[in-house]
Amino acid sequence: MNPESSALELSIAERVADALFEIGRDQMTKGCHTSALQWLDRAHDILASQNPEDLSTDASEVRSCIMHTTIRVLLKARDEESISRAWNICHELEGETKNKVVPWLLKLELLGVDQSAAQDYYEVLDGVVRHIHLSDVNLAMILHHVHELRRRNARLAHAILVVLLSERLLVMDEIAWVERTLVTTVWNCTTSPDLGTMTDALEELLDTIIAKTDSALSTSATHAAQILMLKRIEALYNQADYDQADIWCRLALHNVFSGSGASNVGKLQRKRLLCALGRSDLGKCREIRYQMSDSTERDSSTRYLLYKVALKCQDADLAAECLESISKEQGKDANLLYACVLEAQKNGDRLQVIRALSQVLEKTTYQAAAGLHLPALLRLTARMLIQELESGQSQDQHCIDELCKVFEGAAAAAKRSRRDSSQDDIFPSAELDWFSRNSYNVALKMCTVWKADATLRIVRACSNFIGVYSLDNYAEQDSDLSLRRLFCDFLGCCLLTTLARGEDMIEDQLQYYLTLRKTMGDFRTLVKQQLPKLEGGAKSDLMRKYSCLIALDFEAAAKLKAWASLEDLISESESCGDNNVYSIMADIILASEAPTEVIIATLQVSTTADKTARILLNHPANRYPSLSFNVEMAENLIDQVVSIARNAQKKTIPYPVEELEWVATTAFNRAVDFYCTSQDAICRRWAEKAMSLADLSDDDGQLHRLLQAKYLGLTWDR
Repeated sequence: MNPESSALELSIAERVADALFEIGRDQMTKGCHTSALQWLDRAHDILASQNPEDLSTDASEVRSCIMHTTIRVLLKARDEESISRAWNICHELEGETKNKVVPWLLKLELLGVDQSAAQDYYEVLDGVVRHIHLSDVNLAMILHHVHELRRRNARLAHAILVVLLSERLLVMDEIAWVERTLVTTVWNCTTSPDLGTMTDALEELLDTIIAKTDSALSTSATHAAQILMLKRIEALYNQADYDQADIWCRLALHNVFSGSGASNVGKLQRKRLLCALGRSDLGKCREIRYQMSDSTERDSSTRYLLYKVALKCQDADLAAECLESISKEQGKDANLLYACVLEAQKNGDRLQVIRALSQVLEKTTYQAAAGLHLPALLRLTARMLIQELESGQSQDQHCIDELCKVFEGAAAAAKRSRRDSSQDDIFPSAELDWFSRNSYNVALKMCTVWKADATLRIVRACSNFIGVYSLDNYAEQDSDLSLRRLFCDFLGCCLLTTLARGEDMIEDQLQYYLTLRKTMGDFRTLVKQQLPKLEGGAKSDLMRKYSCLIALDFEAAAKLKAWASLEDLISESESCGDNNVYSIMADIILASEAPTEVIIATLQVSTTADKTARILLNHPANRYPSLSFNVEMAENLIDQVVSIARNAQKKTIPYPVEELEWVATTAFNRAVDFYCTSQDAICRRWAEKAMSLADLSDDDGQLHRLLQAKYLGLTWDR
């Protein structure tokens, strides 16, 4: 055969082989594997009959494609003979071509049939990774084979990914490829149980990436990687493997993921706090807190976790700070505060339970919310506060103030429920009775321990609870409720008097007295209704309280300069049958700023003329400054005593000798005082009045003669 004929035959052979190859490939796509294999064998035989060195470049590529397609068809059969023949073709191709990548890829397809050939698969894939030209298609193909290798051995798959990243991708300027491969690496590590402890190697890989790229991953890649890590973290946390969960949290917070955003960083840092709490590592909790940004630390979820830390550390300041921060969150959702209450209960810290409950009430503004039984919450808070105060461990003013607020808030809520007919069932009578009884008992127990203003708040709350009862219901209550209201008014008046006497500001003092008079008015109305229903000791006790309050009302009226009320109060006191109240009233009016005529009129109503004279003649000037110079008033009273004593001589019951002698001697002593100050005219008048009184005494004139002798002994020319 001549050279030209050989060249023509070679060209025809190549075209025929190519045509046969296309037929075989078409049969394969149609699923006709036997037919496809026949056509491919024919194409292969035509090219194999030619000298390989004479084949054109295109023919060589067609030959490789024929062998590759044949192997794929043989793999479909999956019988031992077909697999053996496929391996023979692969070895034949590997020996003929200088590009080892194609045979390696064919080997990967062959090895894919054998699930046990993990090491062989790894070795072939490692060669592909190190030598193949990288492109989007080739990278996708490599990652596909990594997935295949992972099914056999996740550690070997991880080794391939590390080689791909560190030796190929990081030296190229293709960040997208790096991100894609890294996410696959994270996925492999987080979903393979036998790779759970390879966190050190992963951290080293992340360090390498940040060192060579000098930039963080994109937001999408960061989120993808962190989502995978968070799933792993949650699984470990639920298994109580807090150490490993914390390690994964640290990996998720690596600088390579710095584009994750404050929200994701905060979520991971909170998870680290949970892990530290799970290990009871309070030092680590503090360390994590100091690593947080201000916005993360202010987050309500973070504050809740820090509250748990504060409880374990017994850090009251941090606990208070966290509760306040949680309470200030917008909206009225108090779920986190409820959680704080439960945490404090778990720790057995009653004071923290109280503070958390108080914040719940503040958050809900003492109003009923969905899923919340307000009276139960108020009762629980009140009980906890009462127990804390009665334990003797704490008389903290904060607890006292909180208890006052609870009772005041409960009273206001009960009043609102009565105004709103749809809320009648919120505060039934049983709830009102509990709050009124307990507030009253607290006031009685603590009135000598607490400051008066705190006790007064409790007393007023008790009165408000009783006042919430409707008029019909109120009439049906037994006398206990009515007496409780009377005792509240009594205690309230006593406390108001204490506050008024201790108040330096005149305006505030007068306001206390004004409130006292109003409270006394309520007491007066109710006591007149209840006295006829009582008898024996109960009635006597209530009368004593009534008499005491009249005296306090008298004091308030005097301070408020309500002079017209004084005589009425004196008249009112007559029904109480307590004579001591008159001397109290006399003392009050003498210490007041009342005009002289008011003092005289009041004294004359409240006591006898001789007693009035005794008061005026013997009062200390520093105690009753308003009477220091009322000489004329005293003289008029002495004249009244003289007149009364003379009239008594005409009756069967004479004027008491002791009273006459006391007034006479005291008046004479005052006359001597006037004499010593050279007030001779006044001295003579007072001496003569004293001797007139002495002359009326039933002592055979002894006192009169004594006073007359002393009077005659005075020298007037000085």
